Amino acid sequence: MTDSATHNSPSPQPAAAPVMPSAEDGKGLNDAHGLGAAIAQLNPLSAQQGKTAFSVMSAFFEDDERVEVLIQGRYLGELAALALTNQRLLIANAREWKADVVEFVFGPSLSIQGWQDDRTAALVIQDEHFAATFDSVADRSIAQQLAAALRTHTQPG
Repeated sequence: MTDSATHNSPSPQPAAAPVMPSAEDGKGLNDAHGLGAAIAQLNPLSAQQGKTAFSVMSAFFEDDERVEVLIQGRYLGELAALALTNQRLLIANAREWKADVVEFVFGPSLSIQGWQDDRTAALVIQDEHFAATFDSVADRSIAQQLAAALRTHTQPG
């Protein structure tokens, strides 16, 4: 008598080797704050020079905060980013080991002044407590847009 079940059953498969986990798993585009879209508006050199400051800045966004206008320049002598969001104005620089991060909330005392020459622009933002100078902005037209947009956020009504 022959045991046909023994001869017809498939041979057991070797156990699959465990797969090493990868940090790439689940990687995808996540630009919930619109920072990447704002960076794409900058000239390539500004986008490259601001990379560290953009990363620092991104850690300080609130969950429902969106970037409206972004510029790259210098703050306190370091490469920096300045973002106008739907909630505030945020500055972050790339100072090694301890970045400088400053926020200005919208209000009637918040003001902005701008200057430009044939190469760069500079902005001074101030409220009743603090003033910040942001200079060496290569994207002069975007700096003008930022100043105009900030003025609409601070005007009553």
